[in-house]
Amino acid sequence: MIATALAMALTACVWGDARKPAKGFEFGPNSWITSVAFSGDGRSIFAMGFTKPGTFTVTVWDIAKGKSRRALAVPTRSVENKDTLSPDGRTLAATNNAVYFKDDFTIFLWSIATGMKLRTLSGNGLKIEDLVFSNDGKMLVSGSDDFSIRLYNVATGKQMKLIPTGSDMPRVVAISPDGHTLAAGNNDSLGAESDAGDPMNSIQLWDATTGKVTFTLSSQKFWTAWLEFSPDGHTLASTSGDGTIALWDVSSGKALRSLSDPSGSPGALAFSPDGHTLALGLGDNTIKLYDVATLQLVRTLEGVADGGGNIAFSPDGHSLASGNGDDTIKLWDVASGKLLKSFGVPIPQNDGTDSTGAKQ
Repeated sequence: MIATALAMALTACVWGDARKPAKGFEFGPNSWITSVAFSGDGRSIFAMGFTKPGTFTVTVWDIAKGKSRRALAVPTRSVENKDTLSPDGRTLAATNNAVYFKDDFTIFLWSIATGMKLRTLSGNGLKIEDLVFSNDGKMLVSGSDDFSIRLYNVATGKQMKLIPTGSDMPRVVAISPDGHTLAAGNNDSLGAESDAGDPMNSIQLWDATTGKVTFTLSSQKFWTAWLEFSPDGHTLASTSGDGTIALWDVSSGKALRSLSDPSGSPGALAFSPDGHTLALGLGDNTIKLYDVATLQLVRTLEGVADGGGNIAFSPDGHSLASGNGDDTIKLWDVASGKLLKSFGVPIPQNDGTDSTGAKQ
């Protein structure tokens, strides 16, 4: 059990989600780190990942002391887990894409404070590709291979709305800060590549209330890797498999700016809290910081193993945390690009579960 104080420390976390695939059957608390977050006061960093097959953990780091402790360990039968933390830091949502065991495509909600499962969200008929909480934490959005977007009430676990997406398979989803607009990146083309303009690799904006498409953004040649709304909700940022970064006007669906970065496959996107800086993790072991107004490169953070598969800005925007493929969490100074600290992720001796993920 986790003390109530931990839930208070987690309040108002700034969370970065990873949508990258599992690396086969490599495990460790960071074999890959699937998400990183700052606490609301910016004094702690939280990391999530696998400790061994069947066990998914959240670890909290004191930045000043450089010490860690595990906050939560939960069982899962999936090696392709998708996870996200509620904005108040109290609830973890994690998928149970147990395709290798049985057709079980559910979402579990876990209490960070107690480690108890709160509720099970059902309805998805195939693999759940992505999850995201609304900014107020009251709604959870899922995108699934069953050609659907589903909206869940977090308090009750009930499905609020089912949005059929037709022939479009939503692999990446995002929700605007005001909760009114959904964005979905579709990836239906064989081999993930299609001719320019092929609608299979489109991005669509949906009205969350009516479930209707408001805009279909210009199609891309490659799949959408990441979607992120700006803090004011006016801009949507996207990356695609060929390294293209694009900014879109949410009110009109028009492209604002774009650039192609051939230096590596795109990973996570994150806006700074003031919305002026966009961070992008790349497969060439760098994180690049761009000026949102111009999409000009501001600086490059070097030595990020696995391209910083997941990243998060601190609440004041002065620091950036990255979860890395070398079992470390790195803390960067945004203004200078200098590495401030690097935390190694220890492997717990006993995580409280057996090899199947069941509680001992």
